Amino acid sequence: MLPDCSSPEAVRLLFSGVPALAESDGNSFSILRLLCRILQIFDLAANPNVSGDKNMIDKLLHNSDLGKLLLRLPVGLLMIFHGIHKLQNGLGFIEKSLADAGLPAFLAWGVLVGEIVAPLLVVLGVLTRPAAFVEAFVMIAAIYLVHTGDLLSLTRHGGYALELQFLYLFGSLAIVFLGAGRYSLSRGRGVWD
Repeated sequence: MLPDCSSPEAVRLLFSGVPALAESDGNSFSILRLLCRILQIFDLAANPNVSGDKNMIDKLLHNSDLGKLLLRLPVGLLMIFHGIHKLQNGLGFIEKSLADAGLPAFLAWGVLVGEIVAPLLVVLGVLTRPAAFVEAFVMIAAIYLVHTGDLLSLTRHGGYALELQFLYLFGSLAIVFLGAGRYSLSRGRGVWD
């Protein structure tokens, strides 16, 4: 167990085996204190049960809010690219798919909500649960309208043909159940976040 790094005597005692460090003047005490803190971090990482406090590694690995952020960012940001592509190139393909399924073509505009607005809300962490639900619904609609023939298919490399669609679908559903977390504009407060 390392000494308290805020005490000058304890820090000098810690570095007493190194004469150049132990006899340092007051100006270099802050450097010694920084070295002491670094040693404490490594000591806590190596000896997690030395004290009742959680060590840094444990705090980092058990950070569900960071995990929620790391899920929200790719599920939202990567979906936005699909929406931008449709915004730039038109919705004709989607309108045709909807008409072939016997659905009104104006529903194609919902894709922009599901691939731009909802993902942006997911990334920002505002109305996160409903936005992620909309994103999941859009993926279910895409699988139904465009990818039904690929449901039992593999790629030429042996991967599942719809792995991207299912990653978006289940990533969005995970966000629906997990919420935004603390690292969001809403700070994860409220039933919708």
